[in-house]
Amino acid sequence: MTPRPATPAARIVASLLALSTAAALLTACFPSGRTPSPVPSGLAWTLEQSTPTDVRTETDADRAVSAVVPIEGGTLAATGADGTSYTLTIPPDALRAATEVTLIPVTSTTGLPFGETASYGVQIEPDGTQLDAYATIDIVPVTPIPGDQQLLYQYRGSGDDLAFALPTLGATGISISTDHFSGYGTAATAPNKVQEEYRLGGDAARSVESELDRRIQLQTAPRADGSRGPIDLDALQPFLDLFRDYVLEPRIAHAADSCAAGLVAADTYARFQRKLALIGAEPDQDGRLIGIVTTVAKTCIDQEYTYCKDEHLTYRILPLYIAMVRQLGVAGASDPAVEEELRAKVIGCLSFRLDFESEAVLEGDAGWTTAVEASVEFAVDLDATDATTGKWKPQFRPASATLTNTSATAEQAGWYECTATATPTDGEFFFLGMDLLASGFDAVAVESGQQRTGRLDDVKLRFNTTLAGGDWQVTCPDSPIQPPPVPGIWYVTFLGAHPDELLATATEAGVEFTNWDIGSPGSAEIATRTWNAAGDRVHEDGTFTLVHTPK
Repeated sequence: MTPRPATPAARIVASLLALSTAAALLTACFPSGRTPSPVPSGLAWTLEQSTPTDVRTETDADRAVSAVVPIEGGTLAATGADGTSYTLTIPPDALRAATEVTLIPVTSTTGLPFGETASYGVQIEPDGTQLDAYATIDIVPVTPIPGDQQLLYQYRGSGDDLAFALPTLGATGISISTDHFSGYGTAATAPNKVQEEYRLGGDAARSVESELDRRIQLQTAPRADGSRGPIDLDALQPFLDLFRDYVLEPRIAHAADSCAAGLVAADTYARFQRKLALIGAEPDQDGRLIGIVTTVAKTCIDQEYTYCKDEHLTYRILPLYIAMVRQLGVAGASDPAVEEELRAKVIGCLSFRLDFESEAVLEGDAGWTTAVEASVEFAVDLDATDATTGKWKPQFRPASATLTNTSATAEQAGWYECTATATPTDGEFFFLGMDLLASGFDAVAVESGQQRTGRLDDVKLRFNTTLAGGDWQVTCPDSPIQPPPVPGIWYVTFLGAHPDELLATATEAGVEFTNWDIGSPGSAEIATRTWNAAGDRVHEDGTFTLVHTPK
């Protein structure tokens, strides 16, 4: 078990020591060896903070298309009301986890700084999702746009912070390459007509990359004969130097400040190398990505473990861990000691106890009353695989405990001289699995305000039991044929009262409970589920209590 500092002061000192150590590691392992390039006078504006250009969009939800895309990739296609088609192609290993992706045609975009011009756009959700490889968005307007008038743009959210978009090199039609989800479109106007009057971006990172993408659009715009111009790396070098020296390197220098800062640094480094490779430039051969991602993974999981242990934020660390493992794999990092350290923190965080109590009654002249209870401990299994796909899928490890029959009584049988008795019998309670359904946070990007904590919306619990709760026996002295005993009277009654919660699929069986009452923030009592269920002559009252027991 990780020792807990005795006082808040001790915690602060420990945090500062850890931060200074991480900063020292970064300084030692990730020196750039570069002297920042002078800023060309004509590009100084890109490093100045400016007011972003926002647009207003209206979307056509009725024509939206959604699908769960696995990490193997996939394609979605949607068609706007005007007949314009939009096709999103996600290559293998671009997504870090299976993701429900939505493609929404845009019916109108106002506020574009390109004058009165036709535009065609589409929004991709979840907005802001980062990719580890370029996806492409192909747009086929119902009215073709001449090659020298195809301007490509992007924005955040529903129209924030307009910027130029990266064209798909070698594409024969209108195509945008992207490594994140947001809004994208094309306007019928020449990119070279959008000069300094329409400087786009906002902050330095956005401005430099936007202007770089505009220059790539200019260089590769379709010619009259349908061919495309080549990439001129010499002309693009000033923008590459600006981004490297005034965006990338400062972010790497602050990578150890926090989990969020480290994630931004690692993502910026990877995105920059990806763009260099795309345009045919030589990627940086400094080997820093492995060290950056490794340090970031440790920083983020350490921080999240503290939130989990002290504040009982149990639902954030697993998606973060999956994302970190994914990033380590993409970076080619493999350090068994680091991997074991991350695993220990996640398993230590995701440990629980489930308390169960239930009383079941069969009403009538021949009936019974029986009660059971169980308490089972369980933790996450980081080596688990999905039962359907066979792919790696961390999930909670099945566990079991004694289902104790605390009472069992029988009512008079009511048949002639027959009598009924109930003999208590214990059984076994099986915890089969659990999902913590949360929202309102981004475990790999946000660590401040409400989005740092998010909220637990519900719990999905799967369980089963053996026959338990007593054996009910009718004895009829004057009858030559005695009725057979009824074993597990609690189990029989419980199933009769819960027909809607039973699972019976090819991969799952048992009972599934949702609609939990979520505990107070910061409480170890994560959630409770109480019920009063009834069926034909049966009713059953019960309670589940989910308790967080971090190690």
